[in-house]
Amino acid sequence: MKAKLLFGMFIIMSTIFWSCMDVDLVNPKEETNSLETNLIASETNLKSGSAEKQISLQLKNEKSSGTVTISNTSTTLTVKFKGNSTYDLEEVQLWVGTTPDAVPSNSQNIPTPGRFPYKSAGKTEYQFTISQNEITPGYDFEEGGNIYLFAHASAVNKSTGTKESAWSTGEYISDKPNFAASYSTYTPVGGGGCFPHVAFCGLLIENTYYYDINNESESIVADNGQIIGTASYIDQNIRFYFDQDWMFSDNTTLVVIKGYQKPGGKAFEVYSGKPLAPSPPMFYYYGPLTKYNYYSVELNVQYCTTDN
Repeated sequence: MKAKLLFGMFIIMSTIFWSCMDVDLVNPKEETNSLETNLIASETNLKSGSAEKQISLQLKNEKSSGTVTISNTSTTLTVKFKGNSTYDLEEVQLWVGTTPDAVPSNSQNIPTPGRFPYKSAGKTEYQFTISQNEITPGYDFEEGGNIYLFAHASAVNKSTGTKESAWSTGEYISDKPNFAASYSTYTPVGGGGCFPHVAFCGLLIENTYYYDINNESESIVADNGQIIGTASYIDQNIRFYFDQDWMFSDNTTLVVIKGYQKPGGKAFEVYSGKPLAPSPPMFYYYGPLTKYNYYSVELNVQYCTTDN
């Protein structure tokens, strides 16, 4: 009798306890897979308040191998490629335009990434900065017309080494198998914000910018070709002076410096990290930089504007 009474009390207390809880059982593995495979045209907000669009790089089996992130300033479009925890992106190709019919294609009307104008390989992340005139002559971001992107990547499985083709998620080519190709759309946004860029110091010689310490001052050139300031060699230090609205970005690694005995020669690692800044707008890397005659200087910077 006592055992039955205790059992009854246990049932009553258990019912009260579970009725007061809202139980949501989630398989952690399934949740992780869901986050990686369902990145379909999701939009995120930058700290500055402007919007960027993030799109999944989709394999033939519709799983994600990484992301393509798209944003724009008043004059340039920025497209970034990045792999995920399972895949590296061995190489990437990109075409952008105002109509998908203009994409380079073969006789079967299937897009051919090898003929796309923007391409790169051998990196962990990729970024292309494209002026509005490159998209199509006379194109104006302020008009807000759709941009079509064919973003392709060769994705390599980190565990197996298997290489697969991946396209940015969006619309499939009509009358073709889904795995043949897909393309995405992006509508430029207005308003102010801060827009990331990579910048270099010195003169471009055989695809590399070299800073010659025998010259007191050299230009700082952004990845869109714009001169955004000057770098000066003073007291064996390189000092950075940015034009208005340009500054270092919020990335962890902001300055990467390599030394060269001569342009095109062997590169020697000198420094990688945050710039040492006594006071804005002057930022400088403490030397002494005397071992080499030439240096490649790469900077993570951003352009900030309040224009609407």
